[in-house]
Amino acid sequence: MENSILPFSKSESSFSSTSLPQSNPSTTDIQAQPWKYLGYRAFCEWSASDNDLFVLRRFTALNTRVILKMQDEIVQLEEELTEIDDQNAQVHIPPVNNGSFRNEVVRRREEIIEEARLKLREYTNTEFLAYSHVLKYSKLRARPTAESHERKNVKNWLFHRYQGAIFPAEADYVTHTDDLIRVAHEFKTPQRKTLERFKVIIRSNIVKIHQKTRPHSYDPETTHYYDGRFLEWLINFVISFLGLIMLIAPPWWLLFVENPMYRLGIITGFITFFLALVFSISGALPFECLVATAG
Repeated sequence: MENSILPFSKSESSFSSTSLPQSNPSTTDIQAQPWKYLGYRAFCEWSASDNDLFVLRRFTALNTRVILKMQDEIVQLEEELTEIDDQNAQVHIPPVNNGSFRNEVVRRREEIIEEARLKLREYTNTEFLAYSHVLKYSKLRARPTAESHERKNVKNWLFHRYQGAIFPAEADYVTHTDDLIRVAHEFKTPQRKTLERFKVIIRSNIVKIHQKTRPHSYDPETTHYYDGRFLEWLINFVISFLGLIMLIAPPWWLLFVENPMYRLGIITGFITFFLALVFSISGALPFECLVATAG
């Protein structure tokens, strides 16, 4: 007897969203079955809520292996092409025109060149260089490794706070410490990185962003968002204030000091402090810092 397919009716489905009672899971339910109530939906919403929370692997070793495999495939074609050229240049064989593409009689040589063209396009992509695998990987390789606190944030979510929400084998990527990169890389000054290490500053009401402004990030108790722009403003204010002090304080101090040795010591101290300040803030090369100090 032939199988028949009956038309589906919404009224016949016992799993219709309108027929199920609407209820929010309790904390106990979430802890017992995080893979059901959280899963990738909650993890992706949390990861997308801030740049510091989205890290991925760059697959350094695997990408290197793929590129070397692509290279070897091209090398094999090159070797075969060289062998065909050598064979058709022998004295004892009938003359073959090795100097014309239009009058090519060696079918395999023509096939090799076409295969090489396709593989070279994938390898280096001279026509669309920005999309070549090698160039894309070189840019990926140049990206800095994810910061320790960025890796720690993701590990805490996956393995501590909501352990089991993501299948363990799929969450294991975050354990590859040296292979992780931050997807949306943001340049941070050394001063900002230093301030971010102090939880008292990050969790203060001055820089804290309240959870209600992040409605799609599931982690209401353990994730603390802060305003990076305010931190940058605070750093710029402190630097400007110190710079102003460096300009004003020495002349006034020297006005009340008569001893030449003390005056020389004051000048030396301020110059040294200013040089150290410029070097730590700007990250410029040593000679550039010396030029700025001398100026």
